[in-house]
Amino acid sequence: MSWIKDTILDLIVLLTIVSLIFFDYSAIVIALWVYTGLLFVSKVLALFMPSLKRRSEKTATPEWFYHIIYLSSIAILAYVQLYYLSGVWLIIWILSIVSSTRTKKK
Repeated sequence: MSWIKDTILDLIVLLTIVSLIFFDYSAIVIALWVYTGLLFVSKVLALFMPSLKRRSEKTATPEWFYHIIYLSSIAILAYVQLYYLSGVWLIIWILSIVSSTRTKKK
């Protein structure tokens, strides 16, 4: 369970997304768009830059944890009717899977 410290930011973002169920704050949505944009850019860059890919692989966090985070985020964002944001999270999840399968093939 030492990998939990590596996922604190992911858990905070998931809790922020969950808070959208109870609160309708545009500031939360703006912050999520900024974080989502940064996450999307990092996933795209990790596909094409081996040094970033190696850095992201240094974590001991199991892959299934990220799959749960992405699935939960997509489902909650769709539930609160933020479909564009949910779609970008789906793309991020797909990029993560593609990156993971590329690593396993090597």
